[in-house]
Amino acid sequence: MKEILQSHRKEELPDAWIASSDLLAIGIMRAIEESEYKIPGDFGVVGFDNTEISGYVNPRLTTVHRDQTAMREKLMEMYCWNKH
Repeated sequence: MKEILQSHRKEELPDAWIASSDLLAIGIMRAIEESEYKIPGDFGVVGFDNTEISGYVNPRLTTVHRDQTAMREKLMEMYCWNKH
């Protein structure tokens, strides 16, 4: 992330970054801040899994909640349906 931020002008970069997990999003946030950009202001960051740690970073991380139980049930339903 640092390399991307350092090798591109701000105008060439997206307004927001979406990570596949909260931990990756927190790493993105750190790289943004170490590159002297601001969140919010210069960039937005979104995580994906709504871990407890997402509420403890500053600024707070926007994150998407995944219902793991519903995902497991749907996967089992799809698996069982495909077995027939």
